[in-house]
Amino acid sequence: MAVASQIASFLNINTFLFFSEHLSEPFTLALRNSPIVVAHCDLDLRYTWMFNPHPDFNSDRVIGKTDVELDDNDGTKALMAIKRKVIETKLPVREYVTFPLSDGVITYDVFAQPIYNDVNKLIGVATVSTELLT
Repeated sequence: MAVASQIASFLNINTFLFFSEHLSEPFTLALRNSPIVVAHCDLDLRYTWMFNPHPDFNSDRVIGKTDVELDDNDGTKALMAIKRKVIETKLPVREYVTFPLSDGVITYDVFAQPIYNDVNKLIGVATVSTELLT
């Protein structure tokens, strides 16, 4: 529930959208197959949740892994650097990151922000990555 609350706050939506099949359907349908990836990682930069990843990645396979454990390239290293910066500064960061993927080189507009638990302790980073058209 805490993670859902943080993500809902981040996306500026009601937390109940995650728990009601009827209410969450528009959210899920709107984002599924869209050029948007939403994710959360812990302070060790290991994924704890991901929605709508690129087809090269399976949501279940990424959990517990860092970006470079999934694919070690300049893009994954840059994404990890963004997350480290968010953790160090406790401020949001927005940057473009380019990844070599199976369907070519893809650039994402990545927005990352810190996530806190209910006692205001930093617990990780939430990211929203939007694929840019080239």
